[in-house]
Amino acid sequence: MYGKSQWGIVLESLTEPFYLLFLLADFKYGGIQMAYFNMIELREDEQRKDDKDYSISFQAHNIIQMFMFFLPKVQIDGSSKISILFEKKTEDKPQYFRSDYFHISTYYVDESTLNIANKISLEEKNEFFLSVIENVLSDIASKVGNNEVVDAIHGAADRVREHNYEMILKMEKLSKGSKDRRYKAITYIKINSLGECAYVEIIDDKKQVQKVDITEPITFVSLNQIIKKCEWRDHSFVMMNNLGKELVSIDLSDGNIKVKSVYKR
Repeated sequence: MYGKSQWGIVLESLTEPFYLLFLLADFKYGGIQMAYFNMIELREDEQRKDDKDYSISFQAHNIIQMFMFFLPKVQIDGSSKISILFEKKTEDKPQYFRSDYFHISTYYVDESTLNIANKISLEEKNEFFLSVIENVLSDIASKVGNNEVVDAIHGAADRVREHNYEMILKMEKLSKGSKDRRYKAITYIKINSLGECAYVEIIDDKKQVQKVDITEPITFVSLNQIIKKCEWRDHSFVMMNNLGKELVSIDLSDGNIKVKSVYKR
């Protein structure tokens, strides 16, 4: 299924996105209309955000992406999105509450976790944020009596640890050969502690490989959720969103590679 690389793990195929927004199920659990869990958000108040170079969502980007990739399709508490708040909770608010109408749940971290987050080092951040996600989701599942999903939550977190918080994904849906068989384009997304980036390997009919960067070295964009389609137009490899808007093009028409990308300056 996967093999080692200098950047971590290369998965041989990725046919499903990390998560789909608001994909609802047609059944109930304990009298509550259930939704598949498919989005997690780490959020902080504006004052904490202004005091740091990077927001919590940026710092935890690789952990969120990898955890959601390894988590199987599950229902946790009936919500499709769970927001974990790194901000001081007022006494009138519960630690955990759920909007059944919008299928969104909110969970405030406790004060000790909040204090640790204020002084976490870069070396410690991966395990810290992974543990927070793992513990919060397990607690929510236990609160609603959905204990059977807890093993899946722990299993996904363990897979992230096994991969040392980084991996390279081979994007089958964004890889394609040209109609004249002269070229094949294979797209990869690299996720690590810095964020994520993407590149394309262009392989010609002589088996020569050229690596083409299609993003900046560091981004915090969930590329797999935005770039959805690809095609060859003569000697140009083009990537698009779901609406067909062109996001990336790699032109090979004159033998030299020319890249246009909304994710690259």
